[in-house]
Amino acid sequence: MQIEALWRYPLKGMAGESCSFFDLAPNMGIPGDRQFALMRADRPFADIAQWAPKRHFMHGMYTTLLSQITIRWQTDAVRFEYGDEALELPRPLDQTTALCDWLAHLDSSLPQLSLVNHVRGWADVSQPVWSMINPSTVQAIADATGTPFSMARYRGNAWLNQVAPFEELNWVGRIIECGAVRCRVVEPIVRCKATEVNWLGSRDLGFLDQLETISPDLVCGIYLETLSSGRLHLGDSISIGSVPTD
Repeated sequence: MQIEALWRYPLKGMAGESCSFFDLAPNMGIPGDRQFALMRADRPFADIAQWAPKRHFMHGMYTTLLSQITIRWQTDAVRFEYGDEALELPRPLDQTTALCDWLAHLDSSLPQLSLVNHVRGWADVSQPVWSMINPSTVQAIADATGTPFSMARYRGNAWLNQVAPFEELNWVGRIIECGAVRCRVVEPIVRCKATEVNWLGSRDLGFLDQLETISPDLVCGIYLETLSSGRLHLGDSISIGSVPTD
């Protein structure tokens, strides 16, 4: 088994950035993953220095617009493209209203948005974890539900190869070696309505009902916590250990 792709999502709810490595450390997720998010003015929260659940942010549950925007992540800049419209901003994105103004120009029905920044990221769960997705599982779900195969639908940080469909769910609680990094599989990832967005330009209405026919607990993918510091590279091998006894 190997890592066949690494992705992070600097801006929650929008297209990801392909990476060749991640520098991992205990009690941290993927550096730069979901670092920025679009907070809804109609769903504010008191302390933006603290983690907040996804209902406060704009993402695929509420609109397909974000998934239809192409993003070209560069070292010092980022370019957003939607049809003939484009916006280029310096990177990092902090302290700018330009993106929110541009989105309002594209769709005036969106609530007022503001860009917020959290050094540990606005992941869907409060724990410092990262996600691993098995393309064989994604293909099995697509075949069973009659929906398009789309890895982007599940927005995983690491993609595996040479793993049977749903085999990764048997690793929950186990220690795994990801290249030189030691990790623990925490739990399966329970999917929400945002997975209706297939990132191919449309929404598969009722996708969760279809997913339930092959995955009764509505899961696809696993969350991992990092136990040792190290660099995870594209192409690194994965080995599965035992369940810890302590």
